Amino acid sequence: MKIISIFIGIFIFNVHPSLERDEKLINIASKINGASCIVNSELLNTPEFNYECENALTPIWFENNDWASSCSGSLCNGRIIVISFKKSYNVHEICILQRVTSSDQIVNDVLITFQTSNIQKIYKINLGKTCILLEENVGFDSTAISFMPYNSLPASKNSGFNTIFVYAYSNDTSDIDEEDLINIADIDLGATCESFVSEIGNECHKALSSSSNLYWAPACGIFPQPSCIGSYIEIDFVYPAQPYIYSYANRYDENRYIKTMKLEWSSGFVDIQTDLPQDVFYHYYNYTHYPTIESSVKVTITNTTSNELIGLNYFKVFTKQFNQHIYTIQYDTYVVYSLPQHLHGNFMSIKFRVKGHQSGQSNDCSSFIMTFKNCTSEIFTLKLDIIENGEKSSSIETIEPVFNSINFSESSPLMSCDSWSEFWIIFTNNQIKLGSGMIYDKDTLAILNSAIPLDMREILFKNDKASIMNYVQILDKEGRKIYLNNYPQCDVQYDINGLDKSIPTCTVIKARMTHFEYKLTNGKGKRLFDKDSNLVIIFKRDIGIDVKINIYITYQIKFNEIVENRICQPEKSSSKGQYLVHNFSCQDIEDVETNLVSVKILIDNFDEINQLFFCEIFFQ
Repeated sequence: MKIISIFIGIFIFNVHPSLERDEKLINIASKINGASCIVNSELLNTPEFNYECENALTPIWFENNDWASSCSGSLCNGRIIVISFKKSYNVHEICILQRVTSSDQIVNDVLITFQTSNIQKIYKINLGKTCILLEENVGFDSTAISFMPYNSLPASKNSGFNTIFVYAYSNDTSDIDEEDLINIADIDLGATCESFVSEIGNECHKALSSSSNLYWAPACGIFPQPSCIGSYIEIDFVYPAQPYIYSYANRYDENRYIKTMKLEWSSGFVDIQTDLPQDVFYHYYNYTHYPTIESSVKVTITNTTSNELIGLNYFKVFTKQFNQHIYTIQYDTYVVYSLPQHLHGNFMSIKFRVKGHQSGQSNDCSSFIMTFKNCTSEIFTLKLDIIENGEKSSSIETIEPVFNSINFSESSPLMSCDSWSEFWIIFTNNQIKLGSGMIYDKDTLAILNSAIPLDMREILFKNDKASIMNYVQILDKEGRKIYLNNYPQCDVQYDINGLDKSIPTCTVIKARMTHFEYKLTNGKGKRLFDKDSNLVIIFKRDIGIDVKINIYITYQIKFNEIVENRICQPEKSSSKGQYLVHNFSCQDIEDVETNLVSVKILIDNFDEINQLFFCEIFFQ
């Protein structure tokens, strides 16, 4: 192994005391936050599964059971679940996770009724998870919401939902901010696998599907493989990440079970699970090698109750979902995304991405509109691929304080139904810049000189055509910017492509002395720390390089005009595998704010500088 010694200094500047706590976005439909439910139908429980409505109030990373009604065909239209909250809230968004069931039992549409106002709206529901924003003044002062499957097909059966999430901003200290997790072993999100020889029709990808009647089964118990011991499935995740929970279930259709199994993670860590329950329930385990980035896991069967008819059903690996939800924009009326409090007063930049939905309509993959609003007025609008007279055009325009606009066009459409299109916007007091890609101020599409106020409070989304559907995801609302100065003596800075919250996107360290500046430009550059807030830095090394890193962090607090220097303490770190993860905690900063983190790196061995990469830095 080659060894690189690295020295890193991190400094935190511009710190101010006595800042009021922000509201937090919480799931008010969670049992943990006091939600309850009633239904007009429940499928009878079986020895293996229950279908009670409380299941819809518990995320899939805690349990796998659904709420399911007893119905078939059009009768499923009348099946309702009503979720009541512990108090009234202004609902911000709703996410619905389909049942873990066969494809003929999923819900295509749902009728949502806000009980307080009796406002109703029908939404299309995708496979997996669907998130929607609400129209203006919808969801205010809500104490209960009902959800009813709608437009059920003749083949529909036992309609219901796995989990319903209802999000609202709250500053109530009794409300618990549960972290969203995402299954990075899900085939619908892009996970792949390979395995020991499988039964025909029960290949390994069946174990990555949420359809409950699918499973992976090794071809064992017959010549030339009389034993199932040693059979394996190797899963490549959607992207490298820190696992938190994993779960498995035996195949459901046979009373043959896995007794022990070995899990070999990409980092090199190995877990042995023994005395596994002999049933078909889903069982959950904590990943214990924090903080370690994993890109795959190999699961090997090491003991069984039988030499045949063994298998795995829906193997899941959950990590924290750092990115915002993907919102389904379904109508030609505005829905509202409210910016959090700490961004009010100075919202200067944003990254987002859009994608069309292919439904067979002639106007698919086009006609997306995004508008920024202050407390009272619409300020600025972006229109992407609007169809007029059979031609697509795009424009940006200011509405307040004066109307001003500019049209721009590209040789190809800006939107697609096959892939995401990323964009960034930078606002100043007298100019708006729009560009494509993930790097601010690069690949500019249009510049509009116009004075606009930066005190934006809401982002509005809609389609220009009623018959289409589009998707949007906000990638950065904090104005996260990293400037990489590989040659400090030249005082040259480069905005890099490492801040997309995608760990594989890394930037090579090109010099023995390297300097990063991590800046949060929105909300007057403020960043609130919570008591349990950590600063996380992730590097990647070439295979075969053993990188040893020494890190210290200092920060300054200005209190009563007196500047105090503090040191952040290193927490757990991991140098296992290709990714290097370092965590830090800083004391006595619960009520402070900062806008700049400076990271200095010194590599002892100049010959190895191109074999170390910077990947991410963030607070969590």
